[in-house]
Amino acid sequence: MAAYIDDVSYNNLVEFLSLLKPDPRTGRIDRDEIILALGERADIWPRGIIPDVARAWWHACNPHSPPMSEAE
Repeated sequence: MAAYIDDVSYNNLVEFLSLLKPDPRTGRIDRDEIILALGERADIWPRGIIPDVARAWWHACNPHSPPMSEAE
């Protein structure tokens, strides 16, 4: 599945990923750092978070309303 993002976002992501340092104990780059880079630097998110994003948006738009339940 090909995905195309603008050149600035692409270069920003590449630069950020190139600066990640591996954990000295494991020799691996932490998964959370990669997730942060994809989300915060390139605005790439998994589909599975859509309900959480929708819930957060609803709360932001309705600050005085009671919380939505997980079923909604």
